[in-house]
Amino acid sequence: MYPFALNFISYCWILFAVIWLVAAFWTKRSVYREGRWRRLGYVIPILVGGYLVFKGDRLSDPLDLQAIPHVDALAWTGVVFCIAGLAFCIWARFTLGRNWSGVVTLKEATN
Repeated sequence: MYPFALNFISYCWILFAVIWLVAAFWTKRSVYREGRWRRLGYVIPILVGGYLVFKGDRLSDPLDLQAIPHVDALAWTGVVFCIAGLAFCIWARFTLGRNWSGVVTLKEATN
């Protein structure tokens, strides 16, 4: 059951990425966009975090320490949190509609 739960979480992330990519083509034109140097302040930590997440247990000591045991109940709790987070992200994305942006921008007004 544990591997199935982890696969389910992986499918949730794939669904998240597909929805975000498709919805990215459905936004208003940007009037103002923040500078690249300013954006690096939060892009670099995201990239480092992504590297650490996907590198996983292949890291050397002490970064390979397993803090959470492999227990089915914890895996399914993770599935529930993943589904709730995915639902919240989709709700927020479609609530913002065409005003959504991945960076700080000012969108054009529609009449």
